[in-house]
Amino acid sequence: MMFAATLCLAAFCLAPPGEIEPGPLRIALYTDTGTGGDIDGLAEMLAETPGVVVTRVGALSIRTGVLDDFDLVIHPGGSGSKQGKALREEGREQVREFIREGGGMIGICAGAYLATSDYDWSLHVLDAKVLDRAHWARGKGNVTLAFTRSGRTLLGVPGPEGEIRYAQGPLLAPGGVDDLPDYQELATFKTEVHKDGVPGGVMPGTTAVAAGEFGDGRVVCFSPHPEAREETREMLRKALFWSARRTSSAQYPGDEVARNWTPVRAAEELIHFEAGDLPIILSAPHGGRALVPGVPERTGEAFQPGVGEDTGKYKFVTSRDTRVDQLALLVADGLEQRTGKRPSLVVARFSRKYIDANRPRGAGVEHPLALPAYDLYHQKLDDLIRRQQGRGLLLDIHGQSAEKDSVFRGTRSGVTAGAPYQAGEEVESPGKRPIHLRLADAMKSNGFAMLPEGDGPESRYTGGWIVWDHGAQQEDGIPSIQLEYGTKLRKTTAIQATADATVDAILALNLPGVQAKE
Repeated sequence: MMFAATLCLAAFCLAPPGEIEPGPLRIALYTDTGTGGDIDGLAEMLAETPGVVVTRVGALSIRTGVLDDFDLVIHPGGSGSKQGKALREEGREQVREFIREGGGMIGICAGAYLATSDYDWSLHVLDAKVLDRAHWARGKGNVTLAFTRSGRTLLGVPGPEGEIRYAQGPLLAPGGVDDLPDYQELATFKTEVHKDGVPGGVMPGTTAVAAGEFGDGRVVCFSPHPEAREETREMLRKALFWSARRTSSAQYPGDEVARNWTPVRAAEELIHFEAGDLPIILSAPHGGRALVPGVPERTGEAFQPGVGEDTGKYKFVTSRDTRVDQLALLVADGLEQRTGKRPSLVVARFSRKYIDANRPRGAGVEHPLALPAYDLYHQKLDDLIRRQQGRGLLLDIHGQSAEKDSVFRGTRSGVTAGAPYQAGEEVESPGKRPIHLRLADAMKSNGFAMLPEGDGPESRYTGGWIVWDHGAQQEDGIPSIQLEYGTKLRKTTAIQATADATVDAILALNLPGVQAKE
């Protein structure tokens, strides 16, 4: 229960939407064990909402990372315990990480039980407990809600009260969890439902609708069923867009955004760029989630035999390397803290579904409106390398799931890393241990399981287009190393330690101009 994190009434409801990703609101609707009620009606209502694309997902797909492709997940009515147990701990953690990273969640009835911090199978994303747990099956019927001022604003409700369908949803109250922010009460129950054997007088005054923040994401929980009646559906629509940090469906239709954005403006906003003062460049091309205005998803047509340039060395992939963008920024922060200087950064905000900057131009882009962002990514790298006049180091940061505890190095078997490179010596100096092996040694010394082991030949992840196109073997390149971090090293609970150990390894190279402060 972090009072310092509790937002004021007006700010909580009317806060700017933040970094809005243009395009439709992509909703994952949980439809699996524990789903009940009129799930088809809910799916139809969502599909008819302007600016929304809804996809049904199951527990297995959530456990394997499907939420990376969405902006919002909805857990509907049914059984909260069955949904939570079907997800298993790894699935529940996937949902938590999705919200921490800025995703939204709507919990309806059972989904609200699931969001609380009150059960071993719940998500613990809302600082809420459930009152009168022994009488959860208290009955079904219509009830009257009393809306708070913030609830009327957020949910677009015209009056202070309204009738809604109730079907044994949770009676919520503040949970008092130390490391979660307090939720904001949007509505309370004014009337109640209690069948024979269930004590009366408990339900009125308890929280019926709550909104909270978890990491960078937002959660809205409805104990009753706003989707059940046409007159209450609009409050659900409002909650969808608020939780996904969109102001309204009308304000962010993808086609309108695409018409108003020029490709050049889109390119500038789709890349995070920093020109630092250390002779180190950090690249992360596969961590973005943003849509590219006016550009459809890639289909892989450039990877067909005989099509495109140099495509035989690459696979067609559209999935995201989770949190590699965050990892690059954490490494940059760590280097700045340790040296007093900051490395340069080129980090993709665009999704790999639309642009793959780690493929040749003819394979990484399939639509002309995507070319400016692709070209700008590589132009930024070229400009930084020219500024460094052949010295320094380019680290291209990626993620892999083949060896979850390990890091693969990729340099085309040393080619992109160039000749050995020692502190105070020219890059061309012969007879010294190559920099990519020195970095692998240093990372191993700092706790990483490096692959291949020792000086063995590279396989599986041998270095992509970025290290090839900008590597030391090019006339105007610099030593370039691709680092593929396993999924466990990029988990929310591990990523800071991963960044810190990477910083230690870089400093151990003792590169010219890269020394820790006294």
